[in-house]
Amino acid sequence: MIKTILHITDLHLADINSDAEKLRVGFYQEFIEGLVKEIKSTFKIDSIDHILCTGDFVDKGEVKNFSHAKSILDYFAKQLNCPKHISICIGNHDFIRALDSGGKQKEARQAYYDFEKEYLLGKECVKTDYYQIRDFNDYMVLIFDSTYGSNGSNGPSELSVKEIDNVIIDVSKHVPSEKPLLILSHFPMVVFPRSQQYLEEIGWVDKHLWKSGATIVERIFNKRETSLTFWFFGDGHAPDFTSYNPSHHFLMTGMLGGNYTNPTFKDASGSIKPFNKFTEAKLIVINEDITINTLSYRSKGHNLSPHSGFWEVVPSKIRLDESPAIKIRKSEKPVEVKPDDLKTELIGESVQKEIIDTIRTRNLYSFNRYSTSDEDVSLGWVSIPKLLESRDLLNRCIDKSILWLKETKQIAIDSDCLIIGLDIWGSVFATQVAVRENVKNFCIATKDGGKHNVHFERIDSLCERIKDHNHIKTVIIFTDVVATGNTVVQFKSRVESILSNGMKWICLSIISDKKQKRVQKFDEFNIVGTLCSDLILPIMKKSDLPDETIFPSNSIFV
Repeated sequence: MIKTILHITDLHLADINSDAEKLRVGFYQEFIEGLVKEIKSTFKIDSIDHILCTGDFVDKGEVKNFSHAKSILDYFAKQLNCPKHISICIGNHDFIRALDSGGKQKEARQAYYDFEKEYLLGKECVKTDYYQIRDFNDYMVLIFDSTYGSNGSNGPSELSVKEIDNVIIDVSKHVPSEKPLLILSHFPMVVFPRSQQYLEEIGWVDKHLWKSGATIVERIFNKRETSLTFWFFGDGHAPDFTSYNPSHHFLMTGMLGGNYTNPTFKDASGSIKPFNKFTEAKLIVINEDITINTLSYRSKGHNLSPHSGFWEVVPSKIRLDESPAIKIRKSEKPVEVKPDDLKTELIGESVQKEIIDTIRTRNLYSFNRYSTSDEDVSLGWVSIPKLLESRDLLNRCIDKSILWLKETKQIAIDSDCLIIGLDIWGSVFATQVAVRENVKNFCIATKDGGKHNVHFERIDSLCERIKDHNHIKTVIIFTDVVATGNTVVQFKSRVESILSNGMKWICLSIISDKKQKRVQKFDEFNIVGTLCSDLILPIMKKSDLPDETIFPSNSIFV
């Protein structure tokens, strides 16, 4: 069973005799020895089970330097007693771009293929131009060429649906679920939730994220949800990692090589900016727990120097970040619905926890007398604007809602779907969903009976605009807080009177206390979902409360 994995990437060998390069011919052994010494002394081990390198061995197509890259990898293997367990993948600097842009893809990569022959270890299960699967008995390795077909663009390739299907078919055929799987790709296949790079660099996602790989991630995850799987990436030149669940772990490692003494780069405008070069490696240790250990090189002085620095280990346990593009079904507990509301379903445990934690930590819950209609009063309320002023939480709620509708409820959000947002925050959600899914949406104000609405905010105006939409198959209503359900039920009755019968009616809310009694017609909705069902918002009849001279109302229809 595999226990230790060393991940290195991006050697970027340019002038291998230059003083500026720490992996130059006259210094690479000393530099590697410092890293190996730190590994052995910190982790009390004399060997590594597997060494991975995820591309950019040479810089800007300097393919003559592959011979020196081999010396570096072989020295790592010798020092860490790992001669027959090395896997590599190609990076966007590892081929001649001029040939690639001219359609000579294999000729452009020939120098890499010759170099790769030394590391085609393990039993070959399948090998194509853009992926291969190798068997190391106790575990498997899936290696991608995320550049093949990029046609000299210096960016990730784009695979056809059939090519992606072939990957999934071969993984299903050759990789047993009980065996750990190591996956290598130079270009990242996910966007890391805490990464700053895509915020700092204009167009980072288009230039660096392998979007075809992102689709592969989803499909392999669905097949191997509980099978140990590690995904290793280069290209990012910065450290990051995340996990979708206790079995699926994604790692991007900082560059090991490159010009260490000239830490600058050009941004999208061509301006020279300081480049925070992370010189690092990662060591994954698999025991009862999994630790992802970042080994970073630190200079002692103000000047960046590989001659007088030291290696530092930062151990981290896995951190779970549910992907907005992937539903982790087993992480969500069954919804416990009490007899008061048998219809409303919780969209996701994790996002509900985040909402309630935010309300608690930011003291957003108010206990008072809040009028919700002419007859009803809520004794508790939450300020939705303050709750969702965090863009991260807002986006997570919208992502979760879309994913729940499409994957769990099999709802197609398309031109046959009518999206309606009630009041401010229902309208925010409806607009965001409509923009993301490229469909129409309508926003309607309903508070205080719509007495203060301008014409286009009124339900009658909406009815005029949609009366000829006979093709509509699904109506999705977004709202902020559901109390008794009166508002959405009355709205549904008004709108469905001018549309054809047989369509699905769906209501999604941010908060809906499942303990509340709903109006009977609430059950006429085909699907009712909420992002938070466990927050108690007591609803009472005004006639059951003391007179307002004793217990004043806030006089706000919320």
